Amino acid sequence: MSSLPPLDVSVSSRKMSCILDGELALSRQGLLFAMRLAQEANVWLFRALWQTLDNSHLYALPAAERQDKHEARRQWEIARLGTHLAGLCFFVGDAKHESLLPKEVENDLVERFEALAVELDSLHRSAGDVQTVYDPVYECHRDTVALATALTRHRPIVFSLCARPGTGEADLLEPAICTFLRQCGIDCWPVEHDRTLASIRSYLQPIFARSGVAELLWDLTKDGVALAVLHIIAPHALVMPIETELDRRYGDEIAFPAAQAAGWFHGASAYWWQYA
Repeated sequence: MSSLPPLDVSVSSRKMSCILDGELALSRQGLLFAMRLAQEANVWLFRALWQTLDNSHLYALPAAERQDKHEARRQWEIARLGTHLAGLCFFVGDAKHESLLPKEVENDLVERFEALAVELDSLHRSAGDVQTVYDPVYECHRDTVALATALTRHRPIVFSLCARPGTGEADLLEPAICTFLRQCGIDCWPVEHDRTLASIRSYLQPIFARSGVAELLWDLTKDGVALAVLHIIAPHALVMPIETELDRRYGDEIAFPAAQAAGWFHGASAYWWQYA
């Protein structure tokens, strides 16, 4: 009999963090995309998704889209009320106890998210785009960008949709969230096909294949859209001291970094590309 103790080996690797924006989440394939991808990645849902479901009567949609959007919202509502999303998707709520966060995410994520959402509202107003009524599309875009930026330490990827070009059109139509970013003064650029993009695509391919997401891309094509991948780079948001916490610890002696005075989105950029 061997005197060697049994060998226990465990392999742990950090999962990719990804966010589904409103265009993808509320598409016909949105819920299935989220649940399949959650087998391989940390899937995050933006807070305004639940508010959008609760205020779906405010959506003004063309008749051709109305049925698909209604069905998508109904599917999400069933999943939310049941146990289908339990332990699969993460989200930020109005407070930490109303949020579902993975253990490796910092305790101040909710506060960071709130601060970034407030700044986006301010940037949008300063650009002359004042929201006077509840706009679910605006809320979805803002919360997606705020969440992606709050998670910047975890290298998040945002998944969206872009329209495929019609006959005689050479270029893809960019995701709608790009318009929102520009309205906030954040440049958003299409990515040229290069070696960096090839490496990101080769990283995603086996994840999509193993999780069953790859076949959903065929279904998106049938609907005349393509999966878009968005990367938000906001260097000043990497380390965000939360004012209430600093006041509690240091009183009036602490000096906030210059980045806060200029804004956490100062110098931020976004880049998008079509996954194919």
